[in-house]
Amino acid sequence: SAALTNLPPPLRRQRRPLMAATRLQASLVVVFLFLVTSPAAALRTQQGAEQHAEPADWQGQRVAGPASSRTLRPGLLHFMFLLRDQLQHPGIWGKFWSQALPGSYMAWAHCTNHHACENDYMMSLLKVRLVPTVFSMHGGDLVTPFAHMIRLALAETRQLAADGVVEKFLVVGDTTLPIKPFPVVHWDQTARPESDICISSPQQWGVSTYEGVPVTIVKHHQWVSLNRHDAKALADDWEPVRTPRGWNVTLRTGKWAAKPVRVPRAHLKVGVPWTATDEEAMYERAFGPMILKSVNDTKSMFDLFNTRRCITYVDWPANVYPQNLLDGHEQASLLQTDAAVKAAVAAGLFYNVTNEVTKELLKDDNFKYSIARGVKHPIQFEKLGSAGLRALRASRYLLARKFSSCAHLPNFTEIVLGE
Repeated sequence: SAALTNLPPPLRRQRRPLMAATRLQASLVVVFLFLVTSPAAALRTQQGAEQHAEPADWQGQRVAGPASSRTLRPGLLHFMFLLRDQLQHPGIWGKFWSQALPGSYMAWAHCTNHHACENDYMMSLLKVRLVPTVFSMHGGDLVTPFAHMIRLALAETRQLAADGVVEKFLVVGDTTLPIKPFPVVHWDQTARPESDICISSPQQWGVSTYEGVPVTIVKHHQWVSLNRHDAKALADDWEPVRTPRGWNVTLRTGKWAAKPVRVPRAHLKVGVPWTATDEEAMYERAFGPMILKSVNDTKSMFDLFNTRRCITYVDWPANVYPQNLLDGHEQASLLQTDAAVKAAVAAGLFYNVTNEVTKELLKDDNFKYSIARGVKHPIQFEKLGSAGLRALRASRYLLARKFSSCAHLPNFTEIVLGE
């Protein structure tokens, strides 16, 4: 259970009633939505869209959107949910998808409690495709269910690949919500063919030496958006991980370019003890371990770090305190609190957009949050007022987490998803 912060006793007692009321309210909202989810094949006739490279300083810029809310580039977004027993806040997701054009998205879900999700009326109403449950382990292996959904999606949309349609496969957690209208999210994700991977601070990567060559496994956030090529690389070569670091990495560049070598992940160092499989495997399967010039080659690591693209907002309590954060106190966010990243921020090498969003959220008098017991858990939203919702809408991010299942979010669809 979560240790609630800044929540008055009455709100704590009302958590269960709020959950029921919120879900009922969401159900009523969605029933009246006209959802257009025609087959993805509708996109086949839309080709030749102009692609634009993202500027290097994208983190400091606002998200661009289409000139018209009903004008989209050719492209298909796969929203791949990792759920327990239900889709949370279905009214918000229903409103979000109601803004989509036919064939511009597909929604998939893997549930640890498959029976409960089968009986979730809202998932059925929203046409979320429930896949068979496969092995998964929180903190150990959440890659397997993602790879499972990718395989099914790749098979269903193989013709789109032949037609050159851009596809993106987005990992979405059960506490995640969209914070931009669908046309904006779709426009952003189809603007460039590359995957969006939010790379963590280089201080969190483990550096090892293998056959005399310094190598590192790039650590990243699990909430990625993969293009079809990278998604296929993950799905084609992934087996369930049943033991800590019980998977293989492939050295495929440098001296191993001509003859790749498989190495057990356990043979290479881990940067930080809380690193999970899904915080390394997505990048490794797409690009492999990174070859360094030396064990102290932090420049190459930071050069890669500065190319990262983070589309999901999340922040941790360690980045919120002390409270003089509002007075200009600078801290690195997204678990990047080490001295090297602070120096990079101070030198202007890295625009810390997450920190700026958190500052604005803290100014919202209605902002209430909770923090789960344990190590390195993010802030969970329990309540957001209009000021906080506007801050999320104005941010560079497309999605945000973590939202409580019974979070009080008045006017969310009007402020955040309004066009």
